[in-house]
Amino acid sequence: MTYTQILYDKDTGTGAAVITLNKPEVLNAYGLQMREELLAALDEASADPEVRGVILTGAGRAFSSGLFQGTGDKTGHDSDRVEEKRALLGLTSGTPRLVERMHYFDKPIIAAVNGIVAGGAINIMSACDIRIASEQARFTVLFPRSGTPPWSGCSYWLTKLIGVSHTLELAYTNDFIDAREMLRIGMVNRVVPHEELIPYSQAMIERMKQIAPSVLFATKRAIRACGEVTPKDLEQGYIYEEWANSLVLEEERTEAGKSLREKRQPVYKGRGIKINIRW
Repeated sequence: MTYTQILYDKDTGTGAAVITLNKPEVLNAYGLQMREELLAALDEASADPEVRGVILTGAGRAFSSGLFQGTGDKTGHDSDRVEEKRALLGLTSGTPRLVERMHYFDKPIIAAVNGIVAGGAINIMSACDIRIASEQARFTVLFPRSGTPPWSGCSYWLTKLIGVSHTLELAYTNDFIDAREMLRIGMVNRVVPHEELIPYSQAMIERMKQIAPSVLFATKRAIRACGEVTPKDLEQGYIYEEWANSLVLEEERTEAGKSLREKRQPVYKGRGIKINIRW
């Protein structure tokens, strides 16, 4: 697929595929075309054994401002906006929802949050496994101020990340919060200088190369599933972990142990994934 609204770059040294939302003139607001390209890029990264993880970032001064709301020849007319919104929510037949694809993606995804995050971009950022923020990152819920409650799962993702009270505060006030506040309330894992954002994220992916691909895959499955388990359902969490362990390739498990004993870097061959299914 030819990408026109995103950039796709692979660094074979670190094993990272960097996907950049590339519509800076509209703060990387997304529509159906960008979603299709993102889905295609994720498929490309998934199928490539040299890619050990994905970094998702934005061009210019925004990560993304959410769903595109403009009109004109570049993006469509107002009459298309309702249908576009329905399609992005997954309410029409066809392509799977982007956020769901990210949630169940078979490799780690890091959000390198370079700037503004607003509206529906909450979902894209939150569906990533790890969020690294530039010191220039800023966040706002935006929906209530624009006349609509949160939609497309934003309430779910935010309450999972930062809890009900912080989510309500941000939704009620519509305040912009900076990177340090995002870190304090648990929205992001790290804050780094802006120029170090991508190198830091690439280095994190490179460190993951010490872990067998099938183990990374199984670990993501287990932790994502157990994140939904309440204390009364702890036994179900054990079942998820047992299932995840069954996904690990025996040859990779053997190589992991052998490389540790021999005090060397492990060598894993191929994608290292038996199956790519959701719970």
